[in-house]
Formats: sequence, C-alpha cells, structure tokens
Amino acid sequence: MSELAITWTAIISAAAIGGFSAYMDRRPYLPGKVWYFPFRTVMLICILAIIFSTAHLITLYTGYQLPGRSR
Repeated sequence: MSELAITWTAIISAAAIGGFSAYMDRRPYLPGKVWYFPFRTVMLICILAIIFSTAHLITLYTGYQLPGRSR
C-alpha cells in the first residue's frame, strides 16, 4: 500500500470515529447513568489526527515539506 492510500485511510477512519463520538456525546442525558467513556477526548484526538494527516497529504502531493516553527 502506498503512503497516499494509508494517509487517506487514516483521514477517513479518523472522521468516522470522530463522527461516531459526536453522535454518542450528543445523546440525551439519562438521570442516574454515569458516562464511562470520554467521547470529547476522542473527538479531540480525531481532529488532531486529521490535521496532521492533511499536512502529510500536502507534503505527498506537492513534494514540499511544510516548515516547522524552529529555524
């Protein structure tokens, strides 16, 4: 599998997991039931994965590596 296919797969899977987490987080509150899983944390991780994967896609398509903050 090429790096391009792996990166697109990572973006699609992160979007799917993030969408599922958003759906589960927006369920109505049931009194007395405790939430066991931190869905908002999973959404944050998915957003970060999409941002990093997009930067990697830009590098793959253009051949220009995005500069970092250091000199």
